[in-house]
Amino acid sequence: MPVLKRSAYIISAMGLLIASGCSDETEDFHAELKKAEEAMNELKLDDALLIYDDLLEDLGAGSEYSEGRSAIVSDLHAEASSMLETVEDIELDYEEAIEQINGLDPSLNEFEDYYETLTFVEGVQERFEGFTQLDMYEELETEAEKLEEVMENEIIARYKEEAEVALQNEDMSALERSIEELSSLESSAPNYVSEEMVVSLENEAEELEERYVTFPTEVEEWGKTIVNSERGLIEVAGVQDDEGQIELYIYYHDDFRYQAEQISVTPLLIFADGETVDNSNIDYTFYEDKTVQQVRFNTNEDQSLENLQRINVSVPSVDEDDIAVEFEENELDGALTIPGKRSVADLHRPSIDWTTEKYDVEIDRLKVLDNELEISGEIIPNEDGEVPEFSSIYNPETGEYNSVSPNSFMGTNSLEIYEGTQKPFEFTHSFNSSITEHHSSIGIVLFDEKKWFDLHTGEEYEPDEPAYLYELNKDPANNYEEHFNAEDQEDFISENEGLLSPQSVLFRGSGTSDFDLMERFETLEVGVEVQGETVGVDYGSTEIEFRDDEEEVLHEVTVEEDHELEHVEVNVSGVENLEIGISQDSGDEGNQHIIFEEPILNYQE
Repeated sequence: MPVLKRSAYIISAMGLLIASGCSDETEDFHAELKKAEEAMNELKLDDALLIYDDLLEDLGAGSEYSEGRSAIVSDLHAEASSMLETVEDIELDYEEAIEQINGLDPSLNEFEDYYETLTFVEGVQERFEGFTQLDMYEELETEAEKLEEVMENEIIARYKEEAEVALQNEDMSALERSIEELSSLESSAPNYVSEEMVVSLENEAEELEERYVTFPTEVEEWGKTIVNSERGLIEVAGVQDDEGQIELYIYYHDDFRYQAEQISVTPLLIFADGETVDNSNIDYTFYEDKTVQQVRFNTNEDQSLENLQRINVSVPSVDEDDIAVEFEENELDGALTIPGKRSVADLHRPSIDWTTEKYDVEIDRLKVLDNELEISGEIIPNEDGEVPEFSSIYNPETGEYNSVSPNSFMGTNSLEIYEGTQKPFEFTHSFNSSITEHHSSIGIVLFDEKKWFDLHTGEEYEPDEPAYLYELNKDPANNYEEHFNAEDQEDFISENEGLLSPQSVLFRGSGTSDFDLMERFETLEVGVEVQGETVGVDYGSTEIEFRDDEEEVLHEVTVEEDHELEHVEVNVSGVENLEIGISQDSGDEGNQHIIFEEPILNYQE
């Protein structure tokens, strides 16, 4: 039984005073009652009961006050006994509370466990009403304070820190986990996690989500080679087992990064029990140095990395048979971060202007948000007349083109302008894919002027890097193919003589393709050859013409049956739209397949 301390408990002794006399016997009786009262006040209930037992025994010997005194002492004895039973019950609850406290695992620091224990302790404390002087009560108060301190200063603080670190690292998965944990605690323990805290984190998560097209992802590094040739490397870089899904991250390096979607490595998971799972979903993310193919497999509880035997990979362009990639879990080599891609979300207020004979233009606002670009300013006419009310935009990184003509639905693309006025304009362009941090520039035709803008600064600039033909905005004919065709992978990525670089293009059949040069380039350099399997008299001949905006021929090439690689340089200075016309005469076996080996356009000095 724990030691008991002084209480505010007061015994009413009015009956004693009425029944008391002034004899020595009475004084002794009063002294014993006083001792019992002090013991009761201090909740030394066992001591008080012993005194009451002795008094009742003495009063049984008989005296003129025995009957009244016995009644009083009996009442006091009954009260002390009741209090003792209550304290014994409280002590059982106290011991259970201490047991729960001692059962907490400090290494886990699970909020729910601490909160459940604290709630139980507080319930036990409520039973101490009238008995708060007990050491048990004070000990529970101390333990409750410790629990609250751990919950607030360690567990909640850890959740907050994890959320802050996730924000700093722009780790969306970790941030979502922290928000989910804090949101759950806000519902169950609002005294410790406020709604304002959760809402604030949710808002920051939304802002972070807007900044990314794809988020960085941490997986287990594997680094298992699938293909390694002069064309480049294809490897299973990472793997992740995530609650009913196994995810593979396949990296395409070097020339293969241009051809990932067409190669489309198709893996098959094979488990130790002979069960197999093929892919359910594939995504591609393109970076400057590689392409990442994410393959997700839906698996059951018995299908995990622990019992994965191997992966069979189909790459028909490299090997007719499946490539077996053995899996050993001990081969996993730490963490691998799959990089994310930021979207561009900037508001630039440049001071850009230019002058033409008809008008001046001032651009004062350039806004980039995810897949949209807004450009606005004023056109200041130098004379009355009309200008094309037209804006087109080209993204060289994605090859996407978008044009806007506000009044085209009214049957006109013209804007009437008047000298001495200032007419505001605003054009909004949308792309299918997001504008990301890897996109450095944008080409714009505004009214009838062509300009280039730096997406990171909003300033006008003059591009001077060479560009491959496939990177241009174009209107290709059906005979035009980039990189390679899925049906003829061997000709593009195998080690046969028909090997092409990923920057090359292929023409199969007659047709005319248009390429938007925007008067930016000086020369087109290209190697013209025939794909190996269509060389010879049985495949006829081909006439190639390079034509300018007026359809005047800038250069022409005749490809005969014995044609060898010919390096061609075409002067395209001042050309806005380049036409490449292919006209073929068939042979007995069909048409030649014409290769433009690495056709590159050089900027004007």
